[in-house]
Amino acid sequence: MNSEGPLSSTHLPGSRVLLEAYPAAGRLRYAIEAVERSISDQPGMVVDVAKTLIEICCKTILEEREVTLRTSTPKLPDLLRETVRCLEFDPDRHPEGTTLRDGLKNIVNGLTTTIQGIAAVRNIPGIGHGAPTGMPDIRVDQAAFIVGSADAVVSFLFHMHQSVSKPEPVKTPDPPMMLFQDNEPFNEHVDVLHDVVKIFDKPYRPAEVLFHVDREAYVAALEDFQEDDKTGAEPATATEEAQ
Repeated sequence: MNSEGPLSSTHLPGSRVLLEAYPAAGRLRYAIEAVERSISDQPGMVVDVAKTLIEICCKTILEEREVTLRTSTPKLPDLLRETVRCLEFDPDRHPEGTTLRDGLKNIVNGLTTTIQGIAAVRNIPGIGHGAPTGMPDIRVDQAAFIVGSADAVVSFLFHMHQSVSKPEPVKTPDPPMMLFQDNEPFNEHVDVLHDVVKIFDKPYRPAEVLFHVDREAYVAALEDFQEDDKTGAEPATATEEAQ
């Protein structure tokens, strides 16, 4: 065993990479330091931390990918399932797509088994929250294996998160720009109904003034005009519009 102890920072490469990417993640830093500090004296305590490392990784990925969870307190297997889903393991474009798909499926199943194993160990009385007096604790090498497995899950998920681009949001195409001259029949209708607008003795078409000053009112009146045209109804007169 080296001078750094049974589990040093070099044994948590996945978690350390995650911490380097998010140096302000205080809970993650605390979890890593708790492992390094407690594994020799309280190996059972680090099982809680192993679970925490995976939780932090999954929640970080889901938050960055704007995935909303169905519950505010998801169980660890559910967190993994949602994380894997949002990472879109899609081998369809690879020439060995079938083999790759099977391999990825086995990896995901392995991650699930690892997490279920950690959860099962954690739920053993006296292990996750410290063993009562007289109750045997897990060995240091067993604790190191559990935390190392959790770190491998963190490493795999976070590297996939970095390599798989976020899906681009579907953009609604902008509506075509409306031009005043595109609706000349309606413009003439407005001009007939209303007097010429004069500003400093310069005449302006009523339809053009409406178009530039109150586009919303122009569009609403245009839609009414077009609807009347479809149904064969007589366009409104100036008196009717005023009412």
